[in-house]
Amino acid sequence: MPPIGVYQSVLLALIALVVYVVPAAVAYSRQHQHLVPIAVLNLTLGWTGLGWIAALIWGLSGRLPLTLVQGHSGTARRDRISGFKKEFSWRPVSRRDTD
Repeated sequence: MPPIGVYQSVLLALIALVVYVVPAAVAYSRQHQHLVPIAVLNLTLGWTGLGWIAALIWGLSGRLPLTLVQGHSGTARRDRISGFKKEFSWRPVSRRDTD
């Protein structure tokens, strides 16, 4: 097996770094209320594998952020009748919106 080059080593290190911080990035993107403790757990114990999985599960739990909904006009029936609108609006997603 040929030795690994400098560029391959740098690329491998960058990929490993990106994968390593996935739990903290997920918690950040989900606007998790415990973002800092999740990031600390990820950075300190993520190398163990078990700490990384625990941080990822913790980051995936909790509240969801506001969701971008296309063509929201108040009711699902009105959306179906009028079709999709071009603009976007921010609104919280609730269980009633899944009809």
